[in-house]
Amino acid sequence: MPQIAFRLDDRTNKVRSELRHVRRLVGITTHDASRLRMFRRGNTARWTITRTLRLMASPLARSTWLNLDKASARSADERTEFIPWVTRKMVRL
Repeated sequence: MPQIAFRLDDRTNKVRSELRHVRRLVGITTHDASRLRMFRRGNTARWTITRTLRLMASPLARSTWLNLDKASARSADERTEFIPWVTRKMVRL
């Protein structure tokens, strides 16, 4: 988003990041595929957060990936426990 995530420098006509203050990036996903299957597909969501978006953040920014794979094959209790697990992880960050 122009003027929020980046700014076009009038002097040099180059894009400059406006997210340099961001120190932590967190991706949270659920999907029905196994971890191996997502790896074979390239896991584009994870790649976008941990590599591409990280380029716009602070050079020292750390990234965390929290996912629930094979969500449809898991029991209702396991799926329900995912939210408190994510909450505990986020509190520690």
